[in-house]
Amino acid sequence: MALKVVSSQTSTQIERTRAEGDLEFPFRNLAANVIRTVRGAGRPEEMVAQMLACIDAAEAYRKLVGHYPKPKIYRRFLNLAEFYFDPTTWADEREKEAIKQLAMSGYPERIEGERMIHRGALQVAASRLLGQHTQEVLGDHEMYAGVHLLKDSLVVQNVYWRRRMSSEKANLPVDEVPEADPDQ
Repeated sequence: MALKVVSSQTSTQIERTRAEGDLEFPFRNLAANVIRTVRGAGRPEEMVAQMLACIDAAEAYRKLVGHYPKPKIYRRFLNLAEFYFDPTTWADEREKEAIKQLAMSGYPERIEGERMIHRGALQVAASRLLGQHTQEVLGDHEMYAGVHLLKDSLVVQNVYWRRRMSSEKANLPVDEVPEADPDQ
């Protein structure tokens, strides 16, 4: 007896999804190489071949769908936001205590600080390439705000771990242990 695979998507929807997936690697590969090259590394000699791979993928998409990919498709796979771990997006009820502990540990602020540093640095690099001083200053502000947030999160993290160690010794939940002076 043969099994038949049933999908709620039409064959056209499946082909469109596959074409979108075929766009992702060439564009990410090119973007990563451009960023690395701007940074002083990378392989600039591969850029033209990577650009042609992007054009081929976009052209294949156009032939299938009837138009080039919309900006939201590119943004979806070139946006760094998906790479910043946010446990609140996947946690279920059993994991709420773990989320509470993460929040108390300064972890969300640390991740946000890192994200701001990365975004700011990319903004600075892009603005310098184009001579956009105002945009460069905005990137600097975001980057330095991220540095301050990261620094503050490390203080919170230090206090949290001291409280956690004290809570284990006293056999109490972390949030019931009095806060110690962070300078001790």
